[in-house]
Amino acid sequence: MTDLALTASKIALVNPQDAVVDFVICAVAVTTGQTLFVNSDGKAALADANVSGAQQTRHLALEGGAIGQTISALTRGRVFGFTITQAYDAPIYQSDTEGVLGDSVGTLTVPVGIIKAISDDPTLTKVLDFNPRRREDFS
Repeated sequence: MTDLALTASKIALVNPQDAVVDFVICAVAVTTGQTLFVNSDGKAALADANVSGAQQTRHLALEGGAIGQTISALTRGRVFGFTITQAYDAPIYQSDTEGVLGDSVGTLTVPVGIIKAISDDPTLTKVLDFNPRRREDFS
């Protein structure tokens, strides 16, 4: 598995009007671009495909935050900021690395999106279409 590299300062919504963004309270320190799950206290912690209970990737942090801080988090939508070498329509998964996405399955298979092209861009810029399976239990 290769973890996807990102540039936190470039994490941004492609089409804000089409995205679903929630506000979450950080259970841990969070960096922009990290994947999050909702813990038993209802707070956002770092998702991880090889830790029991942390596999339920639900959000992608759109900003960083300290413990107890409220931040905006992408629930569904296309996002810039990742270094993408994968093919168009390639699946993206939660990595075994805490808070990170990967290009293949981790200990558990936790799909979170696919690679898409911006349709109105003649150079076909690749972006992440973040759309985790919210009704599945990956534990």
